[in-house]
Amino acid sequence: MINIEIINKYADYYHNFLNENQQKIYEYYFIENYSLQEIASINKTSRNAVFLIVKRIEKIFLECEKKLKLLGKMEHIQKIVDADTYKKILDIMEGEDYGI
Repeated sequence: MINIEIINKYADYYHNFLNENQQKIYEYYFIENYSLQEIASINKTSRNAVFLIVKRIEKIFLECEKKLKLLGKMEHIQKIVDADTYKKILDIMEGEDYGI
């Protein structure tokens, strides 16, 4: 499995590519740190089904980053601009309006 820190970074950019069930599983597994069995019990499904969804989430994020490279681009931008400018870029991406 992929490092959880990396998955969470990908999720910042690509969570909208997940369907509702995948988003719920993502939150339980990667944010709340539930076990596969705990998630399976909540969803009334098998542990293996949850495992396959977790693997699919990882695959979706990796494919999105491979094609769009948003995380890589933002890390590059962060290296070349000052902290205040980078914060403004993030705010703009999140919908804050700076009159630009």
